[in-house]
Amino acid sequence: ISGIKPSIRAKHVQFNPGEKFRNRASSFHSKAQLLLLLLFQLPRKSNTESCSSSSAVMAQLLALCALCAALCALGGAASSNKFDITTTNIAASWQSSEYFNRCFRDTAVLEQWDYFHTTGTPDSHGYQWLLIKLSRAIRVQSVTVYGRAAEPSRAEKIEILLSDRLPPGLNASNGSCYGTLSGSLSSLTQCGVTQREQTQTHKVACSYSDCPNVTEYILLRKNVRNESDKYMNFQALEVEEVPSKPEFLLPPITDWKDGHSVSVAVDSTTDSPVPTSHRCLLETRDGNRSLNATQVTNKSSKFELDVDRHWGSPASLVCLVNQSGLIQTWTRHRLPKVLYKAEGLAIRISSGDLVSDEEASFSVTASDSGYPAALHQCRIESKSLGEDKTAESDGSTQWRFTPQRGHNGERIRCDVVQKLSGSLIFSQTVNSSNLDVNYKATVTWPRNIAPKKEGETLSFVVLADGNPEPSSQCWLQLVSGSQVDLHKLKHSMFESTFNVTVDRSMNRANLSCVLTQPGLPSSTEQSFTQLITVFYQPQPPLTIDLAQTVYEGTDVTFTVRSGAGNPNVTHRCHVYNGEIVSAIFAHQIT
Repeated sequence: ISGIKPSIRAKHVQFNPGEKFRNRASSFHSKAQLLLLLLFQLPRKSNTESCSSSSAVMAQLLALCALCAALCALGGAASSNKFDITTTNIAASWQSSEYFNRCFRDTAVLEQWDYFHTTGTPDSHGYQWLLIKLSRAIRVQSVTVYGRAAEPSRAEKIEILLSDRLPPGLNASNGSCYGTLSGSLSSLTQCGVTQREQTQTHKVACSYSDCPNVTEYILLRKNVRNESDKYMNFQALEVEEVPSKPEFLLPPITDWKDGHSVSVAVDSTTDSPVPTSHRCLLETRDGNRSLNATQVTNKSSKFELDVDRHWGSPASLVCLVNQSGLIQTWTRHRLPKVLYKAEGLAIRISSGDLVSDEEASFSVTASDSGYPAALHQCRIESKSLGEDKTAESDGSTQWRFTPQRGHNGERIRCDVVQKLSGSLIFSQTVNSSNLDVNYKATVTWPRNIAPKKEGETLSFVVLADGNPEPSSQCWLQLVSGSQVDLHKLKHSMFESTFNVTVDRSMNRANLSCVLTQPGLPSSTEQSFTQLITVFYQPQPPLTIDLAQTVYEGTDVTFTVRSGAGNPNVTHRCHVYNGEIVSAIFAHQIT
């Protein structure tokens, strides 16, 4: 600052411009902003300036540009573009009154001692005003009015209004800056009103919601109807342009999947009419990575990003906007959170045996829960296990179910579905191992065992379907009190065959069987009993006790003897001489 001589701006002035620089520099927050202000404040070349003075100015410009570039290389960047309203950026202006026939548009140069000065006569509505048409449409962030030290109150209570079009009702003669405003000013939006300040600096900030997107006309007016001092004047007027805030054109959120490639465009066409370029980097949890544009136009840049789940939650795209050589602030835009599949899925059944008709539980777990949160839909084969459940933060869900005997050997299957705003993002299925469900056996015992003849084989089958595998034992309880165990031939897991060769001692014996299942309560034991009938011939053999000689006409008595048999023995006797001669009916013994 000390290198810029006040005399450069001292022509026809009544104040020290160096002092003005010092006062205004105090409102800036960075060296880069101050340097940019100096760039805009350097004097314009007038017709009376010599070539040598022009060369000096150019040298100062080059030095300042070099210093500004160095600061920008270190990360410093101007947050906005501030410029004084001078003849170079005014297309036209009109005012309520002319002080000594001086128009603002003709005298608004840095060398002029007053930017604006009215007479003491307001318009018919009691206002003193100045309407400025800018040379280009901009987005206004703030307007600063610098009052005169001699008359600070004349810069107070000035209402600042903005518009993108000429207000209706403006009447002005050709070539004259004097005009009248007779119509409604509803097309203008109020940015704010200058207040009474301890200094002569009145900054009015315009919010995005209150000010138009684009401003071409600025109206400054002050109601002096009831004021004793009916003048309005100020020393300088400064406008702060909103820095170009690029629009980030992103693919749909559902496209940001781990491992996919997406195209991102940074477009500044809506913010500024000047050429714009972008320099962007990807900011992630693991650090920053510069991006190379794959397509560049005068207003936009396109970048290709390889989506990675390890970016973090979420990553940001950070861009530096360069408008016609004026480097502006970094702009950060949060990218959508990366979508990725849940990993390490497993079904874990709670400890303990599964028993039919007794409630049990299992959980669906994941080593990484993925994003978005998964929805678990579980079933055993085709039968649903209830309402869908959303995974907890650790990716797990807890389920309760009542296993049935029919579930033994089947598997639990869970569909892991990840949806975002109703759209299916990922879907996968996880299976448990085959279920081992304990259940009481269903037994088929032998039915109505037919009587057996002595020496024949008694054989029967016991069918038992159960888990754990049933074990059956059978035996004969004899009338004598002794027990005969039956030999078992195992044909399959659920079928047991028993056989024994019967003898007369087994007649009227009880055939008994017991089915047990190790691992199940003893109350699950099942038993069977049936009486066995064995047919056998009498022993000793039949004998007849008869005299050797018998006489005709006499009664003969003889005895028939035999052992017991089953069924009971019946003796029938007759005379036989090659053929039955006659039956002896006299007497029968059983």
